[in-house]
Amino acid sequence: MTSDLNLPSFSRTHDELYKHEKIVDFEASSNSLIFRTETDRIFYNGFHSKWQPTPFPLQVKARKIFASESSVGVISTDNKVYYLNEKLIDDSDFVCKQNRVFVSEDPNLSEVIDIGGTYHLRYALVK
Repeated sequence: MTSDLNLPSFSRTHDELYKHEKIVDFEASSNSLIFRTETDRIFYNGFHSKWQPTPFPLQVKARKIFASESSVGVISTDNKVYYLNEKLIDDSDFVCKQNRVFVSEDPNLSEVIDIGGTYHLRYALVK
């Protein structure tokens, strides 16, 4: 039996996809992780990737990465929000779905600085 105070073991991560690169930024939550390498490649892992690093499905020039419980995402340099897994905003606010990536062009997020939160409650910090 384990509790939040006990960690029985760590799982080894397979790093072949980015073996010779340094990780320069990461965000983690209870069920997901997203990180960026020195060459601006983005990887994520969590429940849906069986805890192994997976390349972010779209090539996005990232200004910021974020993780929110079972979601990960990227705030692009052109202020669009790309995210995977659990929806960040309701169905009426996303414009396309490609490789399970939702893209938000919500005008309320046009000056977003950062995104975070938990499963049912997410926040966006805007200018």
